[in-house]
Order: sequence, then structure tokens, then C-alpha cells
Amino acid sequence: LVVNTGDVAHGVSSSDAPKVRKVHESIARTVHKHSRLPYLQVPGNHDVTGLTKSDFFDETAPLVEKSGQKVVWGDKENHRSYGYMDFTDDSYKGDFRVVMLDPFDYDDGQFEKSYRFMAAVFSQKQVDWLVSVLKDAAMKGYNVITMMHYSFGDATVFNDETANPDAFFYQDPFMIPDIIDALQNAQRLSRVYPDQAGIHDVTVDVDFSAVPELKFVAHLFGHIHSRNDYQCQKADGTKYDILMLGETAIGVPGTALNKIDIVPGTINDISFSALEIDVVEQAVYRISYGAYLNHDGSNNSRTVRIPYRF
Repeated sequence: LVVNTGDVAHGVSSSDAPKVRKVHESIARTVHKHSRLPYLQVPGNHDVTGLTKSDFFDETAPLVEKSGQKVVWGDKENHRSYGYMDFTDDSYKGDFRVVMLDPFDYDDGQFEKSYRFMAAVFSQKQVDWLVSVLKDAAMKGYNVITMMHYSFGDATVFNDETANPDAFFYQDPFMIPDIIDALQNAQRLSRVYPDQAGIHDVTVDVDFSAVPELKFVAHLFGHIHSRNDYQCQKADGTKYDILMLGETAIGVPGTALNKIDIVPGTINDISFSALEIDVVEQAVYRISYGAYLNHDGSNNSRTVRIPYRF
């Protein structure tokens, strides 16, 4: 499958919605022309500015659905871009559920009035849906991957050599990691996550003690345009058994120290990776293509093995 973690409209003015839509149409044509693989795309902060919820969803949902692979949307009637795909046709390869999250889960107009440009906001409906989807995956023994434009984490924890999760989470940057952690450890999670804008407070009160352990693989993210991998942890040192996997952006330099050196007009003008997941050894193999040298001349290595259990 092909995974896009957002910001396909990076560099386009957020006030120019026609140009944003044109970029999305171009991406759609390219994907349709060159690949018949299942395609997953989550919204980035540059993708949603200037567009209504229906604008974005009506353009991207058909692209995600085109492969014929069943997509289970969480709130299609309200044009929300969260959903999942299951891949279970060959048990030898392992059964997977890939969950697309939407951190821009607020109504049209609230972005400009209440939230920052790089805001992450989740509705109660999406969080309830996520709990149900993860619980169901655990019951079925699926390996789970989540994907979203932003990483999870506190920007004060990580230096630029590792990660820089610079999105502002209006509820809590660890709300979703808390849910995953509770499922991994068959625990009860009872907590209120207030929205700092006072609009979308979220309550999680779920007992996972009777649910099988969640086989969580990794969270895929973009946004900082740098190839990173790290263990999700809080400022107080609390660590989750959650692997965060970041990827570089096509044609856009990164914001972290290990940003990729983009050279227009050459193979280094683009950057992407292929991931192979070994569920027996519990490791991700990442093979990088295109640009791979850092600005300081160091090499990120073309192929790396990243364990996803800590």
C-alpha cells in the first residue's frame, strides 16, 4: 500500500483554496496513473487551511477508495478524514489494521477563530471511535499501525537530532498514546482531557482488562519533514512501548537537524521510503529512496532495521 502522511499542498498559500485543490487533483492523477496499490492519505495542516471539511474529504476519499480495498470511515457524513483499512487476505504476511487519524477534527470556521495553524484537535466522537477500532483489532489479533500528520510527544523532550513534534495539542499530546498503552497492558483508563480552547473536552473511561494485548506496530507521521524514529515518552521520563516513525517530505527540506538535503532537478529532489514489517522479529525495515544525505553531509543509511518493541 502507498501511505501519504499529509502536506501535499505544502508551500501553497493557505488563503488560496483553488491552488490547494489543484495540488490535490494533481496528486490524485499521479497516484491513479502510476499505482494500483491501496492508497491512504491523512490531512496535513497545509492541506486543510482554506478548505471546508467537505472540500478536503470529497477530494481525498475517492482517491483512498479507488483501489477497491474496503475503507471503514468513522464519520463520513460529517466529512471527517479518519478511518481504517484491514489487510487480512494472506495470513502468512500477517493481519494488519491501518488506522488513519484526523487531528483537525473541528467544524468549519473554528480553525480561524479558536485554533493555531499547527493545531491538533480531536472530537469525542473520533476518540470513542478509535477506542472501539483498537479494541476490535486487539480482539481479532490484528497488528495495528496508526498514521497521522503529526507525531505524538512533548516538544520539550526531544532535541532536533531525534524529533521535533511541534504541533500544539489542544487536549494532550499523550491522549492517544495513553489509550494505546492501556490496551497494551490490559488496564483501565479513566481520565478527562480538557481542550484548552474550551470546545472539545474529551473523556476516556474504558476498562481493557478483559481485552487481549494490542499488537501495536508503529505510528507513522510526517510534518517535520525528517526521517526519524524514536520511543514515545513524556517530559517526566514516562515511556510508552510505542514506536514513532517519521518520514521526509517530497521536495521540502526538514525542520529538524537531520533534515534531508534537497537538490532540485536530481534524484535528490524527492525522498520516500519503503517499509517492511517483520511481525515475527517485531522489527521494521526501512529502505530509503531519493534524497538521503543530511545538510551536514552525513548519511542516514539507505536501509535500517528498527525494532518496534522496547
